[in-house]
Amino acid sequence: MTSRFRAINQTAGERGLRFLLIGGHAVNAHGYSRKTFDIDLLICRDDKEPWRQLMLGLGFECLREHETFIQFASPGTPQVDLMCVGAETFAKQFDTSEVRSAFELETRVPSLFNLLALKLHAARHAPLHRRHKDLIDIIALNEANRVEVTSDSFRDLCHKFGTPELYAEILKANRRP
Repeated sequence: MTSRFRAINQTAGERGLRFLLIGGHAVNAHGYSRKTFDIDLLICRDDKEPWRQLMLGLGFECLREHETFIQFASPGTPQVDLMCVGAETFAKQFDTSEVRSAFELETRVPSLFNLLALKLHAARHAPLHRRHKDLIDIIALNEANRVEVTSDSFRDLCHKFGTPELYAEILKANRRP
């Protein structure tokens, strides 16, 4: 997995394509260690075609594509999922991102609160089995980073990107002994 990410990182840098590492590897970079079997990247929607060419040039095959998502696979390597967002959203995410260690490289990941927002958004729109996984990540990230879940800022984040019900579940999990 490390060599594939290195190749993606290097080629993207050579082509001037920016990205943020998101998903499970970003969760790991923020202090909660969990297994993950794919590589998730946040990219600017305007760069979809250059990213598609980059991935095809590295030997990946496009499995699925939607307006906001492209999924690639290559035999014997982890799947790579590209989440595509508008230029303004990408700029905000990138400008507040942090450099963290992942795959034995320094790479950019969303700030903690932006990663939580992404996870809340995913949980809000995901099928039940996926929602549970994102909720576990949110709770674990809060614990690992000592986020005060009763704060106005966290509640507002939950209500903006998640739902009041998700916030209630997070509060309930936080009260466990």
